[in-house]
Formats: sequence, C-alpha cells, structure tokens
Amino acid sequence: MSKSKTILKDSIFFSGSTYFSYIFKVINSLVIRRFLSPLSMGLLSELMLVNEYTKAHHLGVLNALDREIPYYRGKENSAKVEEVKRTGLNFSFVSALVVGVLLMAASFFLKSRNHDKDFVNGLFLVALLIIVEVVTAYYRVILRTSNKFTLLGKFNVFFAVVETASTVLLIVLYGYKGVLLALIFTGIVAALYLYNFSGVKIKFGVRFNSSEVWRLLKIGFPLHLYDLVRTLFLTVDRLAIIFLLGRTSLGLYSIATMACSFLMPLPKGVYNVLFPKFYEAYGKDEDIEKIKHYLVKPTMIFAYLFPVLIGAGTITLALIIEYVLPNYRKGILPAQILMFSSFFYSLIFMWQFFLVALYKQIKMVQFNLMAVIISIGLNILFVKGLGMGLNGIALSGVLSHFALSTILITYVFSYYTKSAKEHAIFFLKLYFPIFWVLGILIIFKIFFDYRHLSLGGDILRAAIFNTVLILCCMPLLYYINRKTNILGLTLETIKRPRTE
Repeated sequence: MSKSKTILKDSIFFSGSTYFSYIFKVINSLVIRRFLSPLSMGLLSELMLVNEYTKAHHLGVLNALDREIPYYRGKENSAKVEEVKRTGLNFSFVSALVVGVLLMAASFFLKSRNHDKDFVNGLFLVALLIIVEVVTAYYRVILRTSNKFTLLGKFNVFFAVVETASTVLLIVLYGYKGVLLALIFTGIVAALYLYNFSGVKIKFGVRFNSSEVWRLLKIGFPLHLYDLVRTLFLTVDRLAIIFLLGRTSLGLYSIATMACSFLMPLPKGVYNVLFPKFYEAYGKDEDIEKIKHYLVKPTMIFAYLFPVLIGAGTITLALIIEYVLPNYRKGILPAQILMFSSFFYSLIFMWQFFLVALYKQIKMVQFNLMAVIISIGLNILFVKGLGMGLNGIALSGVLSHFALSTILITYVFSYYTKSAKEHAIFFLKLYFPIFWVLGILIIFKIFFDYRHLSLGGDILRAAIFNTVLILCCMPLLYYINRKTNILGLTLETIKRPRTE
C-alpha cells in the first residue's frame, strides 16, 4: 500500500476501535451521573482536576519520547531508541512515585485539619491512581511510536470494557469513591495486559543516565510547560465554575465535558497515527516543504467532516439527557454550545507537531497562555458582567478555542507564505463548514425546536433533524472529497485485508 493508504488504514482502525471502546465509556459516564447527584458529580470533577494536573509529574520526559523515538528510528539508530525508552521509563516511574507520596501526605495533613472528609478520602485514592497510571501511559507512548496501532486499538477496547464493568459494580458499593477505585483497578489490569501481550517487557529502576535525562528534559520540559498551560486552558472553565458558580454547577457542567470527550477520540485517534510518521518523515532530511501535506490535508479533511458529527451530537444530546439523566437538564444548552469548541480543538494537532519537530515547543506554551488569559477574561465578563451563568462559561470556551486555533495556524502557516491574501483564503475555507452547520442548527432551533413529545416521538424527531443536517452538508462532503478523494480512499482501504 502507498504511504497515504497505510496511514488511512491505521487511522480508520485505530479511530474505529477508539470509538467502539467509547461506547462503553459513554455507558460508564451515564452510569456515574445516574448514581451521583450533581453535587457529588461536582466533587468527583474536582478530584479528577487534581489527577489531571498531577499527570505532568514526569516534567515532559514522556512527551520527549513521542518526538525522539520516531525521530531516531527515522535515522535508523536503534541503540539510541532503546536508551531513550529505558531512561524515559525509569524517570517517569520515580517521578510518579514521588508525586503520589506527596499527595498521600497532603491527604493525611488535610485530614488532621478536619478538612472536607469526602475530598480528603478522594485525594488519597488519586495519589494511588497517579502511580498506577504511569505504567499504561508509558506503554501507550511505546506502542504508538512503534506504529503498533492494532494492539493499541484492541487495548482501548479492553480498557473501556474493564473500566465500565468495574465502575458499575464499585459505584453501587462506594459512591464517588467507587469511580476512583474502578480506575485504579482498571489501571492495574491494563498494565498486566500490556505486559503480557505487547511484547515489551519493562523493568523499573531508580538508576538512569543523568546526561540523557537532562537532554530529554531540555526537549520535554517546554512540552511539560505546554502540558500545564494546556491543561489550565482546557480546565479553566471548570475552575471558573468552582470559584464563580459552585460545586453543583460544576456537576451540571460535566454534561458538557462528557459531550466533548465523546467527539474527540476521532481526531485524537487519527493524529496519534499521523504524528510518528510525521516525525519520521522530518527526521530523514529535515525539509519542512516535504511535510507540508501532513499539515494542510488532514486539517482540511477534519474541517469539512467533523462539523457534521458535531451537529449530529448537539441534536442527539438533548434526547439522551432528557430521558436518561433528567436531573442534568440544566446542563444541556451549555453542553451544546461547548461542543463547537471541539471543532477548533481538532484543527490544531498537526500544527503543534510542526513546532515540536522544529524544537519550538515554547511557542506552544505562549499561544496557550494567551488563550488562557482570553478565556479567564471572557469567563469573568460573561458570568459576572452579563450574568450568563453556565452558558457564558461554555461560550467563552468556544471563543478562546477559536482564538487559539487562529493564532497557532497563522504562525505555522507563515513558514510557507507571508501573503495575507493566502492566509485569508485558507481560513475562509477552513472555518466555513462549522458556520454552515451552526446556521442549520439555529434554523432548527428557531423554527423546529425540541418538543418533548414522547420517547418515540422525540427519537423520530431527532432522526429527522440528523437526516436533514446530513443532506444539507452534502455540498461540504462533495467539495472535500473532490479535493482529497477521502471517501474513495476510505472505501478502498476498508476493503483491503489488514496486515501489520
């Protein structure tokens, strides 16, 4: 197969397996919210924020592996690849152990001060989770940089099934703590699965080459800063809710984060396949002209296909929440608004990889920090100034993602052209599809709003809306297929037997 078809085949399989596994994750999310009140869900969201921030314990070393392993494989330096792997594993395990112990100490300290008992108990479990998660995080890096997407896809499904089954059992017994216990149990089982089936036998150690660690830190620490700033950007809406609206509102807003997390496996799956090949291609002769097609073509394909999925998601979400999670009805509109931020998020991946390839990671930090400042300002304006509540929080998320994608893509695209006209035409083509879909949904809202008829009637209504949406988007699909032949390549790739 040609390189394009190989990439497409890996992308289809990996994204398909990711979405199949996400069926279980959706079930898992619905079960959690079915058993937890918005207040308890808010508590769990706070604890998961702690988990989110402490994942940066490795200071960027694992991020450096994502760049260095395929880069040195492209240079056919297998000894260096093995050294990078070994150093990355040992350093990240030690750093996870240190952070886990510090979190445990913090939980005991807060308990002695009679702090919120539920939060303290949850914090101790988060400490254990950090130590468990580092193993699977390392394995994911090794598998994707080795292009083992079949195994990684199977692992995603296995992980989701185990997580869902254990969550259903443990949340009944232990409430919000059961969710954290299920994640710990799943992490242990997943590590054993990967150890036995990946062919990668890892050995933990506290010794590592200090000069190699320092080299990886110089590459990865800017990415670590990026991870922190990026995490802040992606969670600033939830932090704003904690300070401005309270824990119950945070629980209601979890519908929005759940909806967005359902959309993102597709772009993440495709870009996880692309970036090792992108770095390998750059590592061969370091010519940016030869990697331009990795930037523009995937971005345009997502710009024209992804809005259709976003539109269908906003239509279907109201139906699911209305009949499955009625206690979370107030979170429907914020979720529908925030889902549009996924479009802008899906466009930035390859342009970020370009900066990493050129060792310009600090630019990613600067751009995301700008987006954080924009988001904070908009959150305060919309919530405090205009009294828009959760709707304002969601809208600020969309606008700040729009700003970030525009700034980042403009900067990278300037490596290829300084023409303002070419930039304007490129962005017009890039953003037109999402505004097209938004216009269709606004017409639906004005003239054919959701009626709450009956379960059968509302399912039929949602199906009609989705059908009309797809028909209205056919010109977009025709245009991008004419430019890229994406549909023809996809059908041809699916028909071929898969080999790895």
